[in-house]
Amino acid sequence: MRNVSFAGAGLLLVIIGLLINGYRLKQRHNQSLQEKQHEIGHKNQSLEKLLNEKEWLLKEIHHRVKNNLQIVMSLLNTQGAYLQNDAALIAIRDSQHRVQAISLIHKKLYQSDNVGLIFMPHYIHELVDYLMECFDTERKVRFDVTAVPVPGRFASSAPGTDPERGDSQLHQIRISNRWIG
Repeated sequence: MRNVSFAGAGLLLVIIGLLINGYRLKQRHNQSLQEKQHEIGHKNQSLEKLLNEKEWLLKEIHHRVKNNLQIVMSLLNTQGAYLQNDAALIAIRDSQHRVQAISLIHKKLYQSDNVGLIFMPHYIHELVDYLMECFDTERKVRFDVTAVPVPGRFASSAPGTDPERGDSQLHQIRISNRWIG
């Protein structure tokens, strides 16, 4: 009976030792998780700060680009006011139209949720509307614009590019102008 008591006491000590060991392991694990959680929280704060800085820099860049485009337009307007040569005036007007087209792209990028993408059908329609206003085409030309986006990941839009490479934004564009009257 005594052996059974000693065996029971020994077994009880082993069980208590295992419970204490399990408790200590759990405490170490919890402490490790808390340290990792603190580290993750710190990294999230750092990422949030970097994201805010990136957004601020992007807004600053957009603001400066917009100002520079306005300066270029003002310089072209000023230069055009002093020119007498018709060919030079046409060249200035063409330059103004190009700067306006760049401004439209900039505006679309700035207003977009994704700064790397422009929904080209909207841009093309807005560009055609601008051109119609500039050239007073209401009575002479009717534009029927159909722009169908080709899906894929694209970085730029240029004529004659290969959509299979995935580095350009290619659209099927049909602009028909029919003379009226």
